[in-house]
Amino acid sequence: MFDNGSERPEGNRSAAVEVNPKTGEIVWKYTTLHSASFYSYRQGAVQRLPNGNTLITSTHGGHLFEVTPDKQVVWDFVSPFFAGQGKCVASEDDSIGRERHINAMKNMVHRSYRYSPDYPGLKGKDLSKKVPLVEGCPYFFKDYSSK
Repeated sequence: MFDNGSERPEGNRSAAVEVNPKTGEIVWKYTTLHSASFYSYRQGAVQRLPNGNTLITSTHGGHLFEVTPDKQVVWDFVSPFFAGQGKCVASEDDSIGRERHINAMKNMVHRSYRYSPDYPGLKGKDLSKKVPLVEGCPYFFKDYSSK
């Protein structure tokens, strides 16, 4: 489950938590060292993947990432769409509410899902083609070499 962690006495901090439904005990928990890198005042989601990894959606920063059972980040994405406008770099104007407890951006993503290549909705789609989400932004997926 996604634990927003807002209004904690020790400070705001979100977490992804797996709870044993029979005992109510926490069997796995993911947090970060700095709350600003993974905090969503309201909303957020998690999805346990078939390989045992966990896909986390931190809504208020438009931040999606996948972590292993050993808590290593293996995939990371921040939505480049702010209030429907594609941008290469976020600015102060892309923030919603400057109150300490909200700390949200206009690139919110409510929930995300990881689909395998054999998902029926992807049938017939060319998944090898890579294109930028926002025209004019750097191609971060390209292999830059010193040639």
